[in-house]
Amino acid sequence: MALSAAANAHPKLTQEASLLKRLGISAYKIKKFPEAARYLSMAFAVDKNPDTALNMAIALQSTGNHARAAQTLNTVVKAQPANAEAHAYLIKSLVQLNQAATARKLGRQYLARAQNRPDMQNGAKLITSLLQQLNATVGKSAKSAGPRSAASQRPRARPAPAPVVTPGAAVRPAMPRPKSPAGPAPKLAPAPKGIVPADPPMRRPRAPRT
Repeated sequence: MALSAAANAHPKLTQEASLLKRLGISAYKIKKFPEAARYLSMAFAVDKNPDTALNMAIALQSTGNHARAAQTLNTVVKAQPANAEAHAYLIKSLVQLNQAATARKLGRQYLARAQNRPDMQNGAKLITSLLQQLNATVGKSAKSAGPRSAASQRPRARPAPAPVVTPGAAVRPAMPRPKSPAGPAPKLAPAPKGIVPADPPMRRPRAPRT
């Protein structure tokens, strides 16, 4: 990638958050997810921006590293409690980590926070939809398992796989974008469907100031 080669020759690459974010998003678009996560992680180390952390977590999810993605998303939801997008991606990682109960709790906490908050209603619709998908999927898994004998109830050496929450039919509602300390957050790519988007949105970095 020509941009990456030129950027790596930059003497102060690790200090240029804007350039690092551009590199990360460019790598993500061509499905070089580990490289995208690396650049975005470097960018977040510089700017400490929750939007950068969200993009880093999305890239980490695409590499399958849900443990680190969840850790990163926890910092985002603490910094931006009204950010439904970050909550949705955190729910996804928690499900993949076999923490469905924690995912439900997180969703219910968001819905409780959204009461009497008009600015959070679109986000509440998104979280409600994800919780419905999660409950339906977990319910089907439990029903298909059926009753178990006493011998089969012994703990297994390996944990059961996480329930897969498939994309829903409804398109994710548009949500007001959180504002970073430096100004309004950049626009997002078109929103994906459901809880497991095939191509998660990446925030486009703003042009560097002159």
